[in-house]
Amino acid sequence: MKLEAHEQKLKEASETFFKNKNTIQAGCQKYKERADQKWKIYLHWKRCDKAAELYGVLRVKVEEIQEKCQHLHSNLDKVYRDLEQSYHEVSRQSTNDNPFIHTIQRINLQSKRPKVTGEDFIRWYREQSESLTNWSEKKAEDVKNEILKFVDEAYYPLTSMTLEEVLADSNPEDAGQDLQQLGKLAVPLWQYELAEIPVQQQHLITEFYYYGVESNNTIFSNPPLSNRLARGNNNPSFVPTGDPHKVMLFRVEVGVPLFAFNGMRDMESAYLDPNKVFKHLHRNWTNLPNLIPQEDDGGALRWFALALAPDPYKLIVNQRRQYSVYTDQAKKLEDQVLPLGGDRKSAFQAFKRNLRLIKEITEKIERITYEDQEKAKVVLEKYINHLNQVLKGGQVDAQIKEQVEMEIQEIEAYLENVGVII
Repeated sequence: MKLEAHEQKLKEASETFFKNKNTIQAGCQKYKERADQKWKIYLHWKRCDKAAELYGVLRVKVEEIQEKCQHLHSNLDKVYRDLEQSYHEVSRQSTNDNPFIHTIQRINLQSKRPKVTGEDFIRWYREQSESLTNWSEKKAEDVKNEILKFVDEAYYPLTSMTLEEVLADSNPEDAGQDLQQLGKLAVPLWQYELAEIPVQQQHLITEFYYYGVESNNTIFSNPPLSNRLARGNNNPSFVPTGDPHKVMLFRVEVGVPLFAFNGMRDMESAYLDPNKVFKHLHRNWTNLPNLIPQEDDGGALRWFALALAPDPYKLIVNQRRQYSVYTDQAKKLEDQVLPLGGDRKSAFQAFKRNLRLIKEITEKIERITYEDQEKAKVVLEKYINHLNQVLKGGQVDAQIKEQVEMEIQEIEAYLENVGVII
């Protein structure tokens, strides 16, 4: 095949194309510039659109984080207030408003107190495979519990010490003062007057000390603390309670008569108040023996009772609501009569205080009795019967009744002493 004709045509066409080469290049360049500008605008718009979309997402995220931070801050603020309140409550308890509890304060445990920092807590929390950001989703109570859990673990070497370990680690003198203070707090509330108890009976009072300790294997059994325990005449007893943080003391005094307690005589006076309508649930309460024994009067009641007997005794008389005694001490007074008191009780008190009068009346009564013992027997028996009839008739005030009963006993004892059988 011959191609010359075609080559000629191609040559002519290429010559025509290359003539417009510059024009085409210029057009293409201009198109390229416009296309680049368009794409720049499009890319800028896309970037702005994506930036706006990203901003929206970030803003939502920031608001979410901000909300979590506010919730976290609120939780921490509540936890702080709760812990502060708990601290104040514990501080108030340590001031020991309870008069029966003594808190040890003389010991120095600074050497055993752990040094804790915030970094220690963060490290500990991360070891629990948790992040602090979780607090934003937890309740304040849960956050508080986690903080307290860390505190419990950090302070366990200190808080796990028993009270006995604390005392053993402290100065023996300071520990002794605390133990003595415990002994004072355990003093029974009912105080009594030792002077009210007869000397020959005071030895009957026995005091027991019972210490409540963690176990039978206690440090209080051995020196130096065993020598510093509050105790009575006997060694104290130890009772295991299983409580490692408390030592209790229970003091018991046995053999203390009720009449020796403070205020008992005031209670008796109020009980026997004649203006008091209510007396006792028992209808025969006036026949009950008195709790408070009669004072030792050295025999004065016997001579007072005999002096009240009728003739031939009648050395003390009751006239016009006034008890008086015939005595040599009243020679300078009218009819040799010495006033004693307006009632039987006060008259006896005045008689008991006058030792010279007691001696004088004793001699007169002995002389009267031995002058005619048979007559004395009859008179005193009749007088005893008369007093018993008066008591049964309920004509004697409760305050006087006991004394009259004691007078009857003294007269009966007197008759026995002189060999007269009733």
